[in-house]
Amino acid sequence: MPKIKYFSWVLAITLCLGISTDFPDNALAQELPPLYRDTPVKLAPAESIAKFPVNTFLESIVVDADGTLLITSHEDGKIIRLTPDGMKSVLATVKGKVAGLVLTDGGNLLVTGWDETMTPTVFQISPRGTVKTLLKLPDAVFLNGLTHLTGDRYLIADSYRGAIWELDASRGQAQIWLEHLLLARTTPESRTPGVNGLKILFWGIICLEFG
Repeated sequence: MPKIKYFSWVLAITLCLGISTDFPDNALAQELPPLYRDTPVKLAPAESIAKFPVNTFLESIVVDADGTLLITSHEDGKIIRLTPDGMKSVLATVKGKVAGLVLTDGGNLLVTGWDETMTPTVFQISPRGTVKTLLKLPDAVFLNGLTHLTGDRYLIADSYRGAIWELDASRGQAQIWLEHLLLARTTPESRTPGVNGLKILFWGIICLEFG
């Protein structure tokens, strides 16, 4: 990647995150935000629309055209459908674990996670729940949040490596798009992720979620 282009993306990300650009070369990822230490404040009324067993690890969520929620259940590899009228069902089950997901223009789901051998993998799931392995990425560590970039290209956060992969879904190929210490976990032994979720707010500005 040309240096000017690389710098412009790093600057956009730091501005989005509110990070000072005056950081040392050995700077590590941000610490967990105060939300994890303080009691959340109830800012608006809320109601439960679905309940799950204790210790269910719900990770990511997208909404399809008719308002149905699609949710990844991390530990058991399930993708759950929750309709606007509160009906809950399992769309698909992956042999492994799942994390991030995104809807494609064709109505398929792209889902990140690990296969049964714990190899980082991107799965493709049809509207009927058929699971297909789109790509295995043994050089990745923890594939997590996804966002659409352009055309058939998507960005994937690698929460432990401290990188963002660019996925070409039509070709089933991926390459490192950006890698930096600010995106990594604080230490190689830490289980707390670095870069986690990511969304494009508008062209040229990408917002990242940590922890």
